[in-house]
Amino acid sequence: MSKQTNSVLNLLPCPRSLKILRGTFTLPMQKPLAAIKVVRTHSAPNHPEGYAMAISKTGIEISFRETGGLRAATATLRQLLREYGCRLPCLRIRDWPDFPRRGVMLDISRGRV
Repeated sequence: MSKQTNSVLNLLPCPRSLKILRGTFTLPMQKPLAAIKVVRTHSAPNHPEGYAMAISKTGIEISFRETGGLRAATATLRQLLREYGCRLPCLRIRDWPDFPRRGVMLDISRGRV
């Protein structure tokens, strides 16, 4: 599966599959967790840290197989909340790591910081 990159979202690490949809979802001020549906299912990516996340105009749905996938989806959602606040873009993400340890390398010797 190829990575679809979009310069609008700055997610680290970049998800395997990211599709930005039209519209936004505003997280309610009262009971914001009620807008998030978390589902353990076999239709999620078959990987210990795999997950699928869909943000639509009606809410957020996170699908995972194992707890590592739920942790990774939560980290992605936290990044989105930091960047966009309570008004999130509608999107679909399917992601899982290639290697047991995920990370980002910043090589400061190749460019001025």
